[in-house]
Amino acid sequence: MRSSKRLSPLQRAGLCATCTAALLATHPVPSAQAQGTQLPGVVVEGATIAVPPARRRTRQVTIPQTQPQASAPAPVALPAPPVSPSPQSTGPATPQPIATGGGQPTGNPPTVAGGIRRDETGTSLTVVTSDQIAASQARFAADALRALPGVSVNRTGGFGGLTNIRLRGAESNHTLVLIDGIVANDSADGAFDFGGLLAGDIARIEILRGPQSGLFGSNALGGVINIITKDGRGPARITLRTEGGSFDTAAAGVSLSGGNDWAHGLIAYRARTTNGFDLSPIGREEDGSRLASFVARGGFKLAPNLKIDLTARNQVTRGDTDGQSAPAGQLAIATDSADTFRYDLWVAGVNVRYDMFGDRLTHNLFFNRRMTDRTNVSSFGTSSNDSATTTYGYAGTLRLRTRLFAAASHTLTWKLQQEDESFKTTPSFGAGANEGRSRLAAIAQYRIGIAKRAFVTATVRHDDNETVPDFTTWRLSATAKLGSRRLGIRPHASVGTAVKLPTLFEQFGFVPGFFQPNPNLEPEESFGFDVGVEFTVPQAGIVLDVTYFNQDLTNKIGSQTLPGFISTSVNQPGTSTREGVEVAASWKVTRGLLLSAAYTYLDAREANGQREVRRAPHSGRFDLDYTFDAERARLKLSAAYTHDTPDVAFLQPFFTPTRVTLDPYWLVSVAASYKLRQGVSVFGRLENAFDVDYQEVFGFNTPGFAAYAGLKVTFEDADGTPVR
Repeated sequence: MRSSKRLSPLQRAGLCATCTAALLATHPVPSAQAQGTQLPGVVVEGATIAVPPARRRTRQVTIPQTQPQASAPAPVALPAPPVSPSPQSTGPATPQPIATGGGQPTGNPPTVAGGIRRDETGTSLTVVTSDQIAASQARFAADALRALPGVSVNRTGGFGGLTNIRLRGAESNHTLVLIDGIVANDSADGAFDFGGLLAGDIARIEILRGPQSGLFGSNALGGVINIITKDGRGPARITLRTEGGSFDTAAAGVSLSGGNDWAHGLIAYRARTTNGFDLSPIGREEDGSRLASFVARGGFKLAPNLKIDLTARNQVTRGDTDGQSAPAGQLAIATDSADTFRYDLWVAGVNVRYDMFGDRLTHNLFFNRRMTDRTNVSSFGTSSNDSATTTYGYAGTLRLRTRLFAAASHTLTWKLQQEDESFKTTPSFGAGANEGRSRLAAIAQYRIGIAKRAFVTATVRHDDNETVPDFTTWRLSATAKLGSRRLGIRPHASVGTAVKLPTLFEQFGFVPGFFQPNPNLEPEESFGFDVGVEFTVPQAGIVLDVTYFNQDLTNKIGSQTLPGFISTSVNQPGTSTREGVEVAASWKVTRGLLLSAAYTYLDAREANGQREVRRAPHSGRFDLDYTFDAERARLKLSAAYTHDTPDVAFLQPFFTPTRVTLDPYWLVSVAASYKLRQGVSVFGRLENAFDVDYQEVFGFNTPGFAAYAGLKVTFEDADGTPVR
């Protein structure tokens, strides 16, 4: 049950601003235009391990936005592609200067250091750009990913609280998360907590679905979420942003950026505080949070063929949380308490790239470091988990062309990588654990493109592990550009294997009286494939993609209760299965109006045939993105649906697991912005616009209707164009 609150003046201002923008949307809609629908391809970094070549000197041009395969429904602003557009490149278009960061001229240009065109890979993927994030005004990265094809989001706590993302029905620690190429997963539990990851400085998010261990090793069993931060290329710019609204929320941020290919950089700081809402369905205590994020990224050239890139990110989340309890015979739910948590994440890395023979041969040396510190304070005392991962190695890429043989292009990449993990647990009482492990990986990848029409990528990886048996994984993907200029048809398919190592806590963690480690655990293993086809009608701005996927899981790691009610981790017998269908469509109705939709059917089963918990069998979303008034005004309407979802609750007094079903729900949000003058914009949004009462995790409350409004001011150089 939620406590109702009167809207404060600031909240009413946000509501008023959004309603005003909605009224402005009655501006007459121009007739459909066919111009600008021949599109460049979307470049994807995470679909390859190839070292990027040096950037070529380019001039400023105007290119269309694109909507990538199965992407979040919104216009997309992209950097100039490395090759010329093809008739089969997909997506609706709105001409936009690449010097801007999307819909607003004051944005920061999303940049791509390397990768391959999306329509030249058979991997099923989604790309969310900074322009899409800005249009929806998503303040958390998890909200930008909600209800995308194959994506499930579950938030247990309040704003900034524990948030898990699952891909295609896999576990949350089966999703590998990269931030600027650095593995961000916590080595203690194997998962990444999206709760405190703010979205303001993200240039793009790539979601690669299916087994990806051939490229990325452990944790990439369900897929990869590759997060790329803005790197500062463009005009010298200072951006200030502030907003406030429901739940006594206040937020502010500042960023400084600028530079060209020879030297560029971005420094940004953002802070957000809120009194929050009560996590307990029956309580009255507000559970607030305080978030801070610092990002620094940039690079410089020592010579035309020698480049150094640096990145660092720190995010700190402090928040209130509740424990779970209930009278005997009832299911445990969140109950008001004075419990608190602190989550501190550091990721940093350096890359040195050297190009030879006209960029045909590229070398890359890299060193990355991730550190995570999570502390919980409850009535039982203070406990903490500290973990760290250090990764370093070398990668090389060779590019060749055989014009006389099938007009083919070849890319061969080899990589040698050392990874060292460590963690330390400090329970609220008794002795903890302090352990570590290492592994050495060798990866090879070969890509071939035939006549710019057919593309095949093959990857194989061998991991030499210290605490578990060695393993070899592989991946194969293919796609082809068929059809004509009027109707593009692009079949795509991928198949591969994946492995998930036991977490350090499962192998070595120890909580006196509660948990006993199992050092003899074997890795989880998976085989999976997907096949789909993408249809494009460029002149009508229509894109439709349908993908079928199927994947299994053996040696699944679960919990087992030992005598004395002490639990441990074990490999469970049998095979779990996941299969389903993902559909994504977009229609550029007019120059300023884009309609998009996505749907996922998921059948995720445990070895005993029961549905996996927290995986809705049906989910989807619909988006309307409308730009008008000479592109000064923008309105974004989003509606996300989640069907009946199985979950597990715990019957008191012995916390006996009990199956429950969470009710279906729609979440509707409305976001609007208006450019008052060059460099000055106002914005507002409504979240959970119909005040739906829903649960993502049994026994934990969720936020109701909320309204926010804010101001963004940007100062940049006189001509407002990037230095080239």
